[in-house]
Amino acid sequence: MSDALTIALTAGVTLGGGVLLFVISQLLQKFVLEPLHEQRKVVGDIDYRLTYWAWAYANPQDAKTAERDKAMDELRDVAGRLLATTNAIRCWRLSLALGAVAPGIANEASRILIGLSNGVYGRFDHNHPPSRDAQRLRDLLRIPLAGRPEQSAEGHR
Repeated sequence: MSDALTIALTAGVTLGGGVLLFVISQLLQKFVLEPLHEQRKVVGDIDYRLTYWAWAYANPQDAKTAERDKAMDELRDVAGRLLATTNAIRCWRLSLALGAVAPGIANEASRILIGLSNGVYGRFDHNHPPSRDAQRLRDLLRIPLAGRPEQSAEGHR
């Protein structure tokens, strides 16, 4: 085999390997990392809205107000976005290993969010306070308490 042919084959294999690696990394990014990142952003938004609208779902009232209506809408919005971003994830084994919220957990979290939304108006149920649902939601989605990273509600009761 001549030197020119060896150099050409080496360059071709190197180039082909580089293109293959690029294609694989782009597929991994588009089908695993980006959907996972979108889901984690929604989880962050849920954390924000749980904190921001706590006054509304923790103190239900019968009187309709625009602000309470907005609380209801925003809690339902993040419930829907959590399900949508969960449905967009593929390659579940890898995604779960990277920290994705599993579909069953996303379904339960969405149900809790809709329940909190429904509880903005009505009567306070002392046997089932909304704060319990909010904490259950934080535990399900692995949202740490501020100042206490990676500690669930069971760790500090």
